Amino acid sequence: MAERVVAELGTELVLETAASSASISDGSIVECDSDDRQSTDNAGWEYGCFEFSTAAGGFSAAPTAGAALHVYEQKINSDSNDAPDVDSSYQQDYLFSFTIDPADAQQHLRKEWVPIAVGGAKYWVEWEDGGAGTASIDAGWELRLIPMARKSETVS
Repeated sequence: MAERVVAELGTELVLETAASSASISDGSIVECDSDDRQSTDNAGWEYGCFEFSTAAGGFSAAPTAGAALHVYEQKINSDSNDAPDVDSSYQQDYLFSFTIDPADAQQHLRKEWVPIAVGGAKYWVEWEDGGAGTASIDAGWELRLIPMARKSETVS
């Protein structure tokens, strides 16, 4: 008998729905407020798979090379408090960045095995055009989170 590690996936959460997302200008930080991850949603998940999709047009103009969408986590503690909010002076709970293709086209990006707060969190994004600072993300973008865990199973 041997053991192997497999991925166990939780229920997908749409953190910001395409129907409710507004345009994001260069340098802006936006809370994904369609949903958050409460401890009662899926307690104990240690990792997440994040998926970001732009609207059909993607951007107001082609992003500059080096453009990125930064993702932040605002942890929810055991008594359901979650301050402080992420803003230009508080960016301590940075998770990772999606590197954006410098094309004014729809993009679908995915990042797996990102460590996430076990007790729940809210999520924020910051758009940073690669240098020119003229492109904004069009309204209609979406951010999703699929909780993940490593699970051992015995195989014969």
